[in-house]
Amino acid sequence: VSQTVVSGNNANFSVIASGSTVLSYQWWFGGAITGATNSTLTLANVQLGAAGSYFVVVTNLYGSATSSNAVLTVTNQAPYIITQPQSNNVVVGASVTFTVSAGGSKPLSYRWRFNGTNISNATNASYTIQSVQTTNAGVYSVVVTNPVNSITSSNAVLTVTVLPTTVSDDFEPGIDQSQWSAFGGTVLATNYGGYVSPSNSLWFGGTGSRFATTRLLNTIAGGPIEFNIRIARGASSTWETADLPGKGIVLEYSTNQGTNWTEITRYETAPYTNWTLVSVTMPLGSKSPTTLFRWRQLSNSGSSFDHWALDDVNVGPHAPQISTQPTNVTVMVGQNATFNVLATGTAPLKYRWSLGGTNLPGATNATLTLTNVQ
Repeated sequence: VSQTVVSGNNANFSVIASGSTVLSYQWWFGGAITGATNSTLTLANVQLGAAGSYFVVVTNLYGSATSSNAVLTVTNQAPYIITQPQSNNVVVGASVTFTVSAGGSKPLSYRWRFNGTNISNATNASYTIQSVQTTNAGVYSVVVTNPVNSITSSNAVLTVTVLPTTVSDDFEPGIDQSQWSAFGGTVLATNYGGYVSPSNSLWFGGTGSRFATTRLLNTIAGGPIEFNIRIARGASSTWETADLPGKGIVLEYSTNQGTNWTEITRYETAPYTNWTLVSVTMPLGSKSPTTLFRWRQLSNSGSSFDHWALDDVNVGPHAPQISTQPTNVTVMVGQNATFNVLATGTAPLKYRWSLGGTNLPGATNATLTLTNVQ
């Protein structure tokens, strides 16, 4: 059957013949086509020179029969966009791929652009950025070209979101909701379980699964996970003894926004019934552009049972902060003088004491002692 195809595409001819077996086939186009000895003829990547009349000779032991001509018409067609590249919004460190689907005479070539400028080596139907940075935000397009013409796709805008790298909440005077993405059970900033820093901690009660999930973080740089935890050892309806280990607490992380969780460690033994400062290093697997951390109780017996609390939660690298400043000291000549500073932040913390703006040799601890002052 005659047909029309666009240059660069495939063409197929077939014939149905009958007669005594065995039948053999030979396709012709101006002359016998080498290797074209089946009932179907496939022409790949046809060009203008392939246009014309095709026929097939079918032969068996008793003779041969020649088919009618089938005319192949080959046309050139300018490129056209079937599916435009789509805009996207990703977080720093994630990957993103732009894709275009185009038709027209082959071969088709591609040239991706960023803000109107060609991108080096971006010459495929898709373009991937493996680790997106803020400098990658902007407008992407692609020029598709064939021997007939070229066409430029519509613009796809890449928006890059910078996720925070830390969580910090002391629950004073209440819960800083911007630091958290989800809670389970009844979760209150209160002193039901006491506190480390006055006058609240994060108390867990109520029915159902009890948990606290941080906001989404970029943890590629890693850092510590620091917090104080206390599991109830009491009798009141707001601080009833938790049955350990079955009703202990697990710390876990997710790098796919909560679809799957990986355990870091558990807190399910008697020492945690007193306020305990915990500091763990983020596991290698938790270092990703989009990470959640979650404290979750394994189980509970209902609203009035198995309570627990967190306080002073800090996740990720934190700059040093002075929590207690050095105070003035008055001494007699020849006596000793001592200054102290209390600081928080990601360890190790380094100290450098100075006098009148000049660094004091060897004064690199949180406490400075001057002997025999003059």
